[in-house]
Amino acid sequence: MKCERKRIPYKIILAAKREDMSAIEEILAHYDTYINYHSRRTLYDEYGMPYTYVDEDIKSRIQSKLLHKIINDFDLTRLPEEEK
Repeated sequence: MKCERKRIPYKIILAAKREDMSAIEEILAHYDTYINYHSRRTLYDEYGMPYTYVDEDIKSRIQSKLLHKIINDFDLTRLPEEEK
């Protein structure tokens, strides 16, 4: 069974493009699990046992790239199908 993800409303993306902090926080919260998954690193202790953690440096880089794409590269002239 395919899992349906809730989409971010178009008005939230527009508000984030205008650098509205509450909209930016909502987008980051929406993608937090996904970003954490891709920010994982595995380290090994002195006994060779692996453990995984979220690398905060990688996480902040991914968040910065996401926000850069929204603020600088999002095309306002292309409306989603539901908005037309």
